[in-house]
Amino acid sequence: MPTLFWLTPSSLLVELPPKWATDVGGRQALQRASLGLGPFTDAVITENALLLVANQPIEASKREKLGDAIAQLISHCENAPITSQKHKVIQVVYDGDDLEEAARIAGISVKTLIEKHSSSEFVVSFLGFAPGFAYLRGLDPSLCSIPRRADPRPRVPRGAVGIAAGMSAIYPGCTPGGWHLIASAPFFDPFSDPLLPGDRVSFSPIDWVRSRNNPIQPRHHVDWLSPHLEVTACCGISNVVDLIPTRRLSMGTPPGGPLAPFLAHRACARLPAHPGDTVIEFTGSLTIVLRNSPPRWVADVEGRLFRLKADVPSTFHSPRSYRVGYLAVEGGFELPTLFGGKGALPQLGCGPHGGRPMRRGDRLPLGCIEQSTPKPVLDIPNVPLHASVCAHASPWAPPALPKRILARISSQSDRMGTRVIPDTTLPRPSPLHSSLPAILGMIQLTPSGQLIVLGPDHPITCGYPPIATLSAESAFFLFSLPMGSEIELLIEP
Repeated sequence: MPTLFWLTPSSLLVELPPKWATDVGGRQALQRASLGLGPFTDAVITENALLLVANQPIEASKREKLGDAIAQLISHCENAPITSQKHKVIQVVYDGDDLEEAARIAGISVKTLIEKHSSSEFVVSFLGFAPGFAYLRGLDPSLCSIPRRADPRPRVPRGAVGIAAGMSAIYPGCTPGGWHLIASAPFFDPFSDPLLPGDRVSFSPIDWVRSRNNPIQPRHHVDWLSPHLEVTACCGISNVVDLIPTRRLSMGTPPGGPLAPFLAHRACARLPAHPGDTVIEFTGSLTIVLRNSPPRWVADVEGRLFRLKADVPSTFHSPRSYRVGYLAVEGGFELPTLFGGKGALPQLGCGPHGGRPMRRGDRLPLGCIEQSTPKPVLDIPNVPLHASVCAHASPWAPPALPKRILARISSQSDRMGTRVIPDTTLPRPSPLHSSLPAILGMIQLTPSGQLIVLGPDHPITCGYPPIATLSAESAFFLFSLPMGSEIELLIEP
């Protein structure tokens, strides 16, 4: 029987036997087969674990039967053939910020490190972390002692080549990252010619000036003569997000959706003719102007309605008691679907405005409207923000982990992860030998002592030990708290 860990009532982590680390074809088949298993609608697989996610909590009485079904799937999928096995040569410039540090850790010269990395042949073991991020197995043994960084960078440039924990990888977009950066791949496009499990990869050194981090997807064109919103001022971070998460982990993308769903849905509660797919999420203040359209209604997180008139600027402020604010606009936005959703994917540089935060001069195309009247005032109670949240301890939690942790939300938090700084030093868990599948609300403990609570745009896999997992409701409460807020984290068995 496989070892099962219920991270939450709707998410199950299955520990795979060690031999599955090299069974690439078997893991491909197991992930596909798992999507048709009972109540599960999403699946992520790594070298040593399978994560299954359901839309609804699963009753305790049904969990034992699921264990039997999973054991049969594992036996059936073992040693299945690999679906892709191409050989790809990727040109790289060995100019990484951690090149000298990595050589020092390995006890070799920079020249020797470059020779060993460029002469190795790698195999794509699995995909994870972010869309297009391929974990490459085959690093020279002398470089396998290089660990992840003690404190992950908030941003790693697109195309950066990293090594850590016996593997190498290329960052497909501008994301946080904890690997030691040794090179850059200026011509690598992870989406026009993606790396797939089973592919063989070699790196070829070239001389080239480091390329800029250009968006992968072109900016969505907006006709000046069509109805649209124009941003005339922006103080803070603003972007379009999906109102309801539609992306799938099995497709290599995070679920997305609002940081605070109860606030986003409140913005739509009284709005007439709203398609219910996207809203604007913003911090600070945002000034917008309606262009080429009759007046439209717009609603904020308090359910208040405002009438936008053409060519008249309107400024909106995010509430002080929350981390983010939301605006829902009558008719919604006419945006293309990318990776299963319309919201921005900043870590890939795609979506509205190339996934970056909105700025002055940006335009958002608007949908059609019909004559309608605002909905009646609804009794929408204020949802209290609790400074205390409960999490369930994971199998990787150190035995001496306190049951009560006081901490503060760091200003370096974003939609990928909310960074939490404990007021005391926490016991270190054992490092992970291989990356694990990740879900929203999972709490990682970094070697520097910071806690990272994974958010709506979280990485698909994690390399730092997850010590606990918050329920979705508790996680959204935490994400709603303003930067600098003090919190009490309660760890339950």
